[in-house]
Amino acid sequence: MSIERNEAHSITTDGSSIKDFAQQAWSRTGQELNRGLRNNQADGSLPHLSIDGHQHNGHWQNASSDSAKDRLLKNLDESFDKDLSKALKGYLSSFEERAVANQVGKHEVAETYRQINRILSATGDKPLTKEQRKQVVGETLRHCADPEVISQGQHNTCNVTAVQVRAYSLHPSKAARLIADVATKGEYTTPTGIHVKLDEQSMEPDKEARISQPDKGKRDYATQLFNLAAVNVWYGAAKPEWHYEQRIEKNEKTHKEHVREQIVDRSGGKEKPVLYPASKKPLDGPTLGADQIAFINDAIVGKHEPCAVLAWGPSSAILPGEKAQPVHAKDIIEESRFQSILQDLKHRHQLPTIAAVETGVYPLNVDSGAAVYGYENGGHVVNITDFSSGKKPHVSIDNEWSAKEDHPNNSVSVHDMYLCIGGSNMARFDAVCDKMAAETNHTVAPVAEMTIIAKDAESGVDAQYARDAGQKVVALAASEKALIGEERSKWFSELSAVVGSTRPEDKASLLGKIQSSAACTQMELGWLVAAAAKSISYQKKIACRTNDADRQRVCTKATTQIAEFIVALPGEAKKHYFTKLREND
Repeated sequence: MSIERNEAHSITTDGSSIKDFAQQAWSRTGQELNRGLRNNQADGSLPHLSIDGHQHNGHWQNASSDSAKDRLLKNLDESFDKDLSKALKGYLSSFEERAVANQVGKHEVAETYRQINRILSATGDKPLTKEQRKQVVGETLRHCADPEVISQGQHNTCNVTAVQVRAYSLHPSKAARLIADVATKGEYTTPTGIHVKLDEQSMEPDKEARISQPDKGKRDYATQLFNLAAVNVWYGAAKPEWHYEQRIEKNEKTHKEHVREQIVDRSGGKEKPVLYPASKKPLDGPTLGADQIAFINDAIVGKHEPCAVLAWGPSSAILPGEKAQPVHAKDIIEESRFQSILQDLKHRHQLPTIAAVETGVYPLNVDSGAAVYGYENGGHVVNITDFSSGKKPHVSIDNEWSAKEDHPNNSVSVHDMYLCIGGSNMARFDAVCDKMAAETNHTVAPVAEMTIIAKDAESGVDAQYARDAGQKVVALAASEKALIGEERSKWFSELSAVVGSTRPEDKASLLGKIQSSAACTQMELGWLVAAAAKSISYQKKIACRTNDADRQRVCTKATTQIAEFIVALPGEAKKHYFTKLREND
């Protein structure tokens, strides 16, 4: 997944970036008040672990929040200029409105304020400077007001970023305590007793953290700190000698900054990288399956939450030497069970829930850029933030990549969400079943047909793949043109993935067949051509990087073919081509 970087606004000592994101979130968090969040579940204690904190019934409980809020308001006035303080106070209002709407207890709100006050009351320049602490406070307040703004950025930490979104949604004081501990002490102890100590270099804010633009897909500084601590919660329990860290590296010639993520083994008094068992290459990020994510969630919130993470069957990624932990994700093998769980969580105000998914399945294949990068199927996690029942139940999705990849307003069917969790093989099997059912009824299933072709790219593509895809589009053109609504969106996403997976030298030919079939609108055709052009450019860059002269020649020829195709496009399609080409992927 490629998220474009935008460094137009860097963080400054007067907090201008904090002010920008404060005003943005203040203006829109009022729209996020009906997401069904509550901190009132008491599911019991973790095996062999104790519960920390209070149980709440969702009602305003005592007056302690007033004093905690008064102290925070005073600290904000003393720490920030008048305009910025006012903007940050807007977060408090949005947070409290969200808490009331979603039955988060008043004690929980007060404890959240108390933890943020700890950061503002700290002194000295270690482990964070005063300005860094102020930045973290602004970002933490924003996370409280709008958890879904949180983004993993260009880092391999969707796993713990999802935990962070859920924690701020349901247990904001637990998330704020982690940040307060790290920001003031450089270390953190979970309510269950797992101790984590971060190294100074890992706590240095990277380029994304300095920009502080989570709404644009950048990981802010508070999320960097949360990610580091949360990953090490797992290693602190499963393999204490191992440590997750990041290092900022700069190219002396280009002055470009790169963040290297790694797992190191500190046993024997000397750090050495932990290697992938198969490739023997250093791990470039944490390997955390759904079970490990569930363990981290429970450790941070201090109690066992059986439906915090949903997965298809057993889901663990234990490496040699790691000790398995007695916590597991919720198994949702049956679709009816999945829907019942969502309905129950919605009723008990316990959404969001984290879902372990595969990115090669609709609609996540759209988010992952299949139209440009071709078929890519990898593990990922998202938060299911809402559920609507009825004849055709739907869910809302918060994607940790960026807000651009979110699916709000219950826009994803429960069935499609279930297939995302089940994975690519299940999605293909489901499509095969739909195709067979259509044949039995002497009709056709264009969405299923295109899904099968898209998933078959996993086995490799050649010239025949493009020919078969083109013939199928032409043969089913009449039924394809009749598609509307969700079915049309799904069909077009799978067609886009097919074009993206097709070899550069075959793209123009396939696009020609699609155009002649008239199955696509002029807008859709323009979009497909733009994605094909980007795809060829992307593959040419890879060929240059790997010094593959043959592939460079193929891509150069394919670029010419696409250029000729564009020249011949109708004006309407050409207009949409240029519009789509200017968009960031």
